[in-house]
Amino acid sequence: MKNNLIKWKSQAITMKAKMTILKTYVLSKLTYHQYMDNLNEEQIEEINNMTRWFLFSSVKNTYTEERKYKTMMKIDRAYADWKEGGIKLWDIELRHIAFKIWYMNRLLHNNYNNNNNTLQEWYMEQLSRKKAHTSTLNDMCRHWGVFRVKFYQNHPKINELPDCIRNDNDEPLKLKEIYELMIKDRHPTPRRTEWQKLWAVRYNTAIPKVFININSISHQKGRNTLFRFFSRSLPGINHERDTRCKICGHLFRDPYSHLFTLCQDILDIEKTIISTVNKLSFIKIHRWSMDTKGSELLGFARL
Repeated sequence: MKNNLIKWKSQAITMKAKMTILKTYVLSKLTYHQYMDNLNEEQIEEINNMTRWFLFSSVKNTYTEERKYKTMMKIDRAYADWKEGGIKLWDIELRHIAFKIWYMNRLLHNNYNNNNNTLQEWYMEQLSRKKAHTSTLNDMCRHWGVFRVKFYQNHPKINELPDCIRNDNDEPLKLKEIYELMIKDRHPTPRRTEWQKLWAVRYNTAIPKVFININSISHQKGRNTLFRFFSRSLPGINHERDTRCKICGHLFRDPYSHLFTLCQDILDIEKTIISTVNKLSFIKIHRWSMDTKGSELLGFARL
């Protein structure tokens, strides 16, 4: 896992690209081992630490096992969907449990349709005798039972050897569906930053609406910059609080508000750039102001 992340670190530019690489080439490989092996707390923390390094640290930052890396957003926000200001980061522990539930559900489905392999037949024989001989089967039964009680109380208990739990399309629940039910139950509403709360009130705009429109922007770097701005996760400035601006020298509390909208030196440079571009190009640009009304601000979705 570490070698793969090191190899891909310099290749991913946007947050979405990083998440795609992380899930496709790294975390998904763990799935094939999860029905046999239980990840302990130390292993989960090691995976999370490497993930934080890959997603949130500088490209030049070399991974050091002894160092504890930090996120640029609260972890419950990171777990949320992109349209809610999150990055759909996996809760590794919960994903691990979801896989066990999914596997048990598939086992019941295959048994109901007389389509089990040798190992699955052995598992079902243990269940029919109401005595599981392996910790793997015990774990799957226990987690499936808890999941059934919480989300599908009317479904028969596992000792009745029922068919699997199905979704609204009458298909066996997919791993993704199981995980999403569990993560939304654990983190129903992502916490907003203080700035997001103030911005939503000031412009009378729901924050999810902002991210839905940002998510529709076709220009990758533009979409990435706006997403990081509104999610308060821009690298390089995110940690700066109650410090002096390196450009104008003024003291500021919020680096986002100051560097993007308040620093007069930056505004003067911006004014010159906009004037020059508009004279030389048929594509006209304008200064983005936080005083723009919410509906106009969301016009960035046309980029």
